[in-house]
Amino acid sequence: MTGLLTGIGSGLLDLIYPPRCRTCDAEIGQADLALELCETCIVDLVCLPRERCPACGKINLKRKPDRSLCFECRSGLRRFDRAISVYVYAGAFRKLWHRVKFTRHPEWIPSIVDAALEKLTPDDEFNPFLFDAYTWVPTTDHRKSVRGFDPAEEIAGYLARKYNRPIVQFLRRIRDTAPQFELGRRARIKNVEGVFAAAIPAGQRTRAVLLIDDILTTGATASACADALKSRGVQKVVLFTLARGA
Repeated sequence: MTGLLTGIGSGLLDLIYPPRCRTCDAEIGQADLALELCETCIVDLVCLPRERCPACGKINLKRKPDRSLCFECRSGLRRFDRAISVYVYAGAFRKLWHRVKFTRHPEWIPSIVDAALEKLTPDDEFNPFLFDAYTWVPTTDHRKSVRGFDPAEEIAGYLARKYNRPIVQFLRRIRDTAPQFELGRRARIKNVEGVFAAAIPAGQRTRAVLLIDDILTTGATASACADALKSRGVQKVVLFTLARGA
Protein backbone atom coordinates (compact mmCIF):
# COMPACT_ATOMS: atom_id res chain seq x y z
CA MET A 1 0.00 0.00 0.00
CA THR A 2 2.85 2.38 0.87
CA GLY A 3 4.49 1.74 -2.52
CA LEU A 4 1.20 2.35 -4.31
CA LEU A 5 0.65 5.64 -2.50
CA THR A 6 4.22 6.70 -3.26
CA GLY A 7 3.67 5.94 -6.94
CA ILE A 8 0.41 7.88 -7.01
CA GLY A 9 2.06 10.82 -5.26
CA SER A 10 4.94 10.79 -7.71
CA GLY A 11 2.52 10.69 -10.64
CA LEU A 12 0.57 13.66 -9.29
CA LEU A 13 3.79 15.64 -8.85
CA ASP A 14 4.73 14.87 -12.45
CA LEU A 15 1.39 16.24 -13.58
CA ILE A 16 1.82 19.42 -11.58
CA TYR A 17 5.57 19.75 -12.18
CA PRO A 18 6.39 17.82 -15.38
CA PRO A 19 9.97 16.45 -15.49
CA ARG A 20 12.27 18.71 -17.47
CA CYS A 21 15.22 17.79 -19.64
CA ARG A 22 18.54 17.99 -17.83
CA THR A 23 20.13 19.52 -20.91
CA CYS A 24 17.64 21.96 -22.47
CA ASP A 25 14.94 22.23 -19.75
CA ALA A 26 12.14 21.16 -22.12
CA GLU A 27 9.36 18.96 -20.74
CA ILE A 28 10.45 15.37 -21.35
CA GLY A 29 7.17 13.45 -21.16
CA GLN A 30 8.09 9.78 -21.47
CA ALA A 31 11.11 10.22 -23.79
CA ASP A 32 13.78 9.03 -21.37
CA LEU A 33 12.87 9.19 -17.70
CA ALA A 34 16.03 7.32 -16.65
CA LEU A 35 18.41 9.92 -18.08
CA GLU A 36 15.80 12.68 -17.85
CA LEU A 37 16.45 13.89 -21.39
CA CYS A 38 13.90 14.99 -23.95
CA GLU A 39 13.50 13.22 -27.29
CA THR A 40 15.51 15.88 -29.14
CA CYS A 41 18.47 15.58 -26.77
CA ILE A 42 18.35 11.77 -26.80
CA VAL A 43 18.72 11.87 -30.58
CA ASP A 44 21.69 14.21 -30.14
CA LEU A 45 23.38 11.79 -27.71
CA VAL A 46 25.82 10.12 -30.09
CA CYS A 47 27.77 6.93 -29.38
CA LEU A 48 31.24 6.33 -30.78
CA PRO A 49 31.11 5.05 -34.37
CA ARG A 50 32.59 1.72 -35.43
CA GLU A 51 35.24 3.59 -37.40
CA ARG A 52 37.65 3.93 -34.51
CA CYS A 53 40.88 2.52 -33.13
CA PRO A 54 40.11 -0.79 -31.38
CA ALA A 55 42.60 0.01 -28.62
CA CYS A 56 41.97 3.63 -27.68
CA GLY A 57 38.73 4.45 -29.50
CA LYS A 58 40.17 7.33 -31.52
CA ILE A 59 37.62 8.23 -34.19
CA ASN A 60 38.58 8.15 -37.86
CA LEU A 61 35.53 8.29 -40.11
CA LYS A 62 37.69 8.03 -43.24
CA ARG A 63 38.66 4.45 -42.58
CA LYS A 64 36.74 1.22 -42.64
CA PRO A 65 35.86 -0.43 -39.33
CA ASP A 66 38.70 -2.90 -38.84
CA ARG A 67 41.18 -3.97 -36.17
CA SER A 68 44.12 -1.78 -37.20
CA LEU A 69 45.54 0.51 -34.52
CA CYS A 70 45.92 4.27 -34.75
CA PHE A 71 49.38 5.83 -34.98
CA GLU A 72 49.54 6.70 -31.27
CA CYS A 73 48.75 3.14 -30.21
CA ARG A 74 51.11 1.57 -32.76
CA SER A 75 53.97 3.82 -31.67
CA GLY A 76 53.49 3.21 -27.94
CA LEU A 77 52.64 6.82 -27.13
CA ARG A 78 49.65 5.60 -25.15
CA ARG A 79 50.76 4.09 -21.85
CA PHE A 80 47.37 2.56 -21.04
CA ASP A 81 46.64 -0.79 -22.68
CA ARG A 82 43.10 -0.11 -23.81
CA ALA A 83 40.41 2.53 -23.53
CA ILE A 84 36.67 1.94 -23.33
CA SER A 85 34.48 4.95 -24.03
CA VAL A 86 30.82 5.19 -24.99
CA TYR A 87 29.69 8.61 -26.18
CA VAL A 88 31.15 11.21 -28.49
CA TYR A 89 32.00 14.26 -26.38
CA ALA A 90 29.82 16.65 -28.35
CA GLY A 91 26.21 17.74 -28.66
CA ALA A 92 23.82 16.69 -25.94
CA PHE A 93 26.39 14.72 -23.94
CA ARG A 94 28.76 17.67 -23.75
CA LYS A 95 25.92 19.94 -22.56
CA LEU A 96 24.72 17.34 -20.07
CA TRP A 97 28.18 16.77 -18.62
CA HIS A 98 28.84 20.50 -18.34
CA ARG A 99 25.72 20.77 -16.21
CA VAL A 100 26.87 17.85 -14.04
CA LYS A 101 30.28 19.44 -13.44
CA PHE A 102 29.54 23.14 -13.35
CA THR A 103 26.09 23.30 -11.76
CA ARG A 104 26.87 20.65 -9.13
CA HIS A 105 24.77 17.64 -10.04
CA PRO A 106 26.79 14.59 -8.91
CA GLU A 107 23.48 12.85 -8.17
CA TRP A 108 22.94 12.51 -11.92
CA ILE A 109 26.10 10.45 -12.38
CA PRO A 110 24.70 6.96 -11.54
CA SER A 111 21.96 7.19 -14.17
CA ILE A 112 24.43 8.51 -16.77
CA VAL A 113 26.87 5.68 -16.02
CA ASP A 114 24.11 3.07 -16.23
CA ALA A 115 22.94 4.44 -19.56
CA ALA A 116 26.51 4.31 -20.88
CA LEU A 117 27.02 0.72 -19.72
CA GLU A 118 23.87 -0.33 -21.56
CA LYS A 119 25.41 0.97 -24.80
CA LEU A 120 28.45 -1.28 -24.56
CA THR A 121 28.52 -4.22 -26.98
CA PRO A 122 30.47 -7.51 -26.99
CA ASP A 123 32.96 -5.80 -29.32
CA ASP A 124 33.92 -3.50 -26.44
CA GLU A 125 35.16 -6.52 -24.48
CA PHE A 126 34.51 -4.88 -21.13
CA ASN A 127 34.53 -7.27 -18.20
CA PRO A 128 34.39 -5.28 -14.94
CA PHE A 129 35.41 -8.30 -12.86
CA LEU A 130 38.84 -8.84 -14.44
CA PHE A 131 40.55 -6.06 -12.46
CA ASP A 132 42.26 -6.32 -9.11
CA ALA A 133 41.18 -2.79 -8.23
CA TYR A 134 39.54 0.35 -9.56
CA THR A 135 41.11 3.79 -9.31
CA TRP A 136 40.53 7.18 -10.90
CA VAL A 137 42.30 10.17 -12.45
CA PRO A 138 42.27 12.72 -9.61
CA THR A 139 41.36 16.31 -10.28
CA THR A 140 43.17 19.18 -8.56
CA ASP A 141 42.29 20.12 -5.00
CA HIS A 142 41.18 23.55 -6.23
CA ARG A 143 38.76 22.18 -8.84
CA LYS A 144 37.35 19.67 -6.37
CA SER A 145 36.82 22.46 -3.84
CA VAL A 146 35.09 24.70 -6.39
CA ARG A 147 32.82 21.94 -7.75
CA GLY A 148 32.29 20.19 -4.44
CA PHE A 149 33.15 16.79 -5.93
CA ASP A 150 35.52 14.99 -8.30
CA PRO A 151 33.57 13.63 -11.32
CA ALA A 152 36.04 10.79 -12.01
CA GLU A 153 35.99 9.74 -8.36
CA GLU A 154 32.17 9.72 -8.37
CA ILE A 155 32.10 7.50 -11.48
CA ALA A 156 34.71 5.16 -10.01
CA GLY A 157 32.86 4.90 -6.71
CA TYR A 158 29.58 4.07 -8.42
CA LEU A 159 31.17 1.43 -10.64
CA ALA A 160 32.94 -0.13 -7.66
CA ARG A 161 29.66 -0.35 -5.73
CA LYS A 162 27.77 -1.66 -8.74
CA TYR A 163 30.22 -4.49 -9.38
CA ASN A 164 31.36 -4.95 -5.76
CA ARG A 165 35.00 -4.34 -6.65
CA PRO A 166 37.75 -2.79 -4.49
CA ILE A 167 38.44 0.88 -5.12
CA VAL A 168 41.75 2.43 -4.07
CA GLN A 169 43.15 5.92 -4.53
CA PHE A 170 46.40 4.85 -6.13
CA LEU A 171 47.13 8.20 -7.77
CA ARG A 172 47.87 11.67 -6.48
CA ARG A 173 48.82 14.90 -8.20
CA ILE A 174 52.28 16.19 -7.36
CA ARG A 175 51.48 19.63 -8.74
CA ASP A 176 48.58 21.53 -10.25
CA THR A 177 48.30 22.01 -14.00
CA ALA A 178 46.50 24.27 -16.42
CA PRO A 179 43.16 22.81 -17.60
CA GLN A 180 43.83 20.45 -20.50
CA PHE A 181 40.94 21.79 -22.61
CA GLU A 182 42.79 25.11 -22.92
CA LEU A 183 45.80 23.47 -24.60
CA GLY A 184 46.78 21.88 -27.90
CA ARG A 185 47.88 18.28 -28.20
CA ARG A 186 51.63 18.79 -27.69
CA ALA A 187 51.04 21.24 -24.86
CA ARG A 188 48.73 18.73 -23.16
CA ILE A 189 51.44 16.07 -23.17
CA LYS A 190 53.96 18.53 -21.71
CA ASN A 191 51.41 19.82 -19.21
CA VAL A 192 51.00 16.44 -17.47
CA GLU A 193 54.59 15.20 -17.55
CA GLY A 194 55.55 14.11 -14.04
CA VAL A 195 52.27 15.34 -12.58
CA PHE A 196 51.05 12.02 -11.16
CA ALA A 197 52.61 9.68 -8.63
CA ALA A 198 51.28 6.25 -7.69
CA ALA A 199 51.31 4.63 -4.28
CA ILE A 200 50.44 0.94 -4.10
CA PRO A 201 49.64 -0.31 -0.57
CA ALA A 202 51.84 -3.14 0.67
CA GLY A 203 50.25 -6.49 -0.10
CA GLN A 204 47.76 -4.97 -2.55
CA ARG A 205 47.21 -7.21 -5.59
CA THR A 206 47.54 -4.84 -8.52
CA ARG A 207 48.41 -6.71 -11.70
CA ALA A 208 45.39 -5.24 -13.54
CA VAL A 209 43.79 -1.88 -12.75
CA LEU A 210 40.70 -0.18 -14.18
CA LEU A 211 41.56 3.51 -14.46
CA ILE A 212 38.47 5.73 -14.57
CA ASP A 213 37.98 9.25 -15.87
CA ASP A 214 35.03 11.19 -17.26
CA ILE A 215 36.33 12.31 -20.68
CA LEU A 216 39.15 11.10 -22.95
CA THR A 217 40.57 13.60 -25.43
CA THR A 218 44.22 13.23 -26.48
CA GLY A 219 44.91 10.57 -23.86
CA ALA A 220 47.83 12.54 -22.40
CA THR A 221 46.45 12.63 -18.84
CA ALA A 222 45.44 8.96 -18.84
CA SER A 223 48.83 7.98 -20.26
CA ALA A 224 50.61 9.91 -17.50
CA CYS A 225 48.49 8.11 -14.91
CA ALA A 226 49.09 4.71 -16.51
CA ASP A 227 52.82 5.41 -16.62
CA ALA A 228 52.82 6.18 -12.89
CA LEU A 229 50.87 2.99 -12.12
CA LYS A 230 53.15 0.81 -14.24
CA SER A 231 56.21 2.32 -12.58
CA ARG A 232 54.87 0.81 -9.36
CA GLY A 233 54.44 -2.68 -10.78
CA VAL A 234 50.97 -2.65 -12.35
CA GLN A 235 51.06 -4.80 -15.47
CA LYS A 236 47.83 -3.80 -17.21
CA VAL A 237 45.87 -0.54 -17.17
CA VAL A 238 42.52 -0.28 -18.92
CA LEU A 239 40.88 3.13 -19.11
CA PHE A 240 37.11 3.62 -18.80
CA THR A 241 35.53 6.97 -19.69
CA LEU A 242 31.97 8.01 -20.41
CA ALA A 243 32.90 9.91 -23.55
CA ARG A 244 35.69 10.57 -26.00
CA GLY A 245 36.58 13.65 -27.96
CA ALA A 246 36.02 13.40 -31.70
